[in-house]
Amino acid sequence: MRTSFRRPSAGVIIGIGALVVALSGTAYAATATVVAIQGGGGTNLAKVTNSGQLLAVPAVPTNLFNVFLYGGGSCTPSYMPPAGKALVITAVTFFNHPATSPGELDLYSGDCAQFLTAAVSPTDQSSTQSFPSGLVVRGGQGLTLATVTDNGSAVVSGYFVPASTVPAAPASHKTAPRRSVTTRPAR
Repeated sequence: MRTSFRRPSAGVIIGIGALVVALSGTAYAATATVVAIQGGGGTNLAKVTNSGQLLAVPAVPTNLFNVFLYGGGSCTPSYMPPAGKALVITAVTFFNHPATSPGELDLYSGDCAQFLTAAVSPTDQSSTQSFPSGLVVRGGQGLTLATVTDNGSAVVSGYFVPASTVPAAPASHKTAPRRSVTTRPAR
């Protein structure tokens, strides 16, 4: 004698699907691990805990730097990082001493090839600019403080990173694919 099975109802199929999804999610959550974000050389830069909290450690004290730069009219770097290191600038304090108003100080990487930041002041004034994400200066590039009109100096603070962790050149807008956009008037 032949036994035939009835086709399951839609409710049974939906119930089985919900059960599979619920059980697979629970199993995944129970096996979640800590995710680590690694830098060059396999060192942990940050990690994400099971509860989703991001834990990061500040730079090692031996990698911190504070550099005093005196502004001049030339575009010759007045500070070069150690060999194999790149700079991440976290703050710049400008000391503007203009003889004529306004006085402008410009901070560049290299020989004035890449503009980083500037300060303009009509009188003797200091100003601090913070960069929580950091301004990156590639390895082999120095820092230049150029005065546009008069005298000034700056203290640049940040930390060193291995030069290999910084791209050789910034991304170029020319490498982006060209796309055409067609607009239609609203109806």
